[in-house]
Amino acid sequence: CYNVCLAGHGYVHDWNEEQRFNIFLKTLAKIESHNWKYHTQQSTYYLGLNKFSAMTHEEFLRYTRQGSYAKKRLGAKTSSFECQSGSDQSWSSRLLPDHVDWSKKGYTTQVKDQGTCGSCWTFSATGAMEGAHFKAHGKLESFSEQQLLDCCSGEGCDGCGGGEPAIAYASVFKKGGIETEQQYPYEASQASRFYLQLTLESRNSITLKKIQHFRDFSFLFLLY
Repeated sequence: CYNVCLAGHGYVHDWNEEQRFNIFLKTLAKIESHNWKYHTQQSTYYLGLNKFSAMTHEEFLRYTRQGSYAKKRLGAKTSSFECQSGSDQSWSSRLLPDHVDWSKKGYTTQVKDQGTCGSCWTFSATGAMEGAHFKAHGKLESFSEQQLLDCCSGEGCDGCGGGEPAIAYASVFKKGGIETEQQYPYEASQASRFYLQLTLESRNSITLKKIQHFRDFSFLFLLY
């Protein structure tokens, strides 16, 4: 397992093999400890080994380019944009179920990999829009994170350096829509080779008609 985790993933070889193996063993111990909780029904998910298993936490942050945008936005309020506000009042009579698994209801695509780009904000945005599109049309489409990386600009859109899903929604709304993943595939970088083609063709497959902001930590609105 150790050799598989290291193979082809660009690990820095400035440490000796023993140091790297010890990092892997610590990760493995954490995984086994957590999975024991899963098998004894103390947790709802399990963990496994992957290409990050022999990395330190600092290496992982550098690999995914996390940190710079998060530190810049730490303590700041969420960027605002024109939207409609919701209220809990109209939902007060609805009982919440014990659990909801949107993936089993067909609302979510397969797991995606952001690679070495701090683009988690684009995946968060497309995931929400994919679910809303499925609810409205009964058809699950995978939307383009790469288009958001290439086309979203200004405060709250820092490409592979981080960003805010709320600003991504506003960008899609203002630009008239978003492409599917198949038409505009992900490359984990900004200004991809698909940007010029999209600009020339000026097409958007999926349109966003409305943005509605819900109160933070409102469990009722998660069912909306």
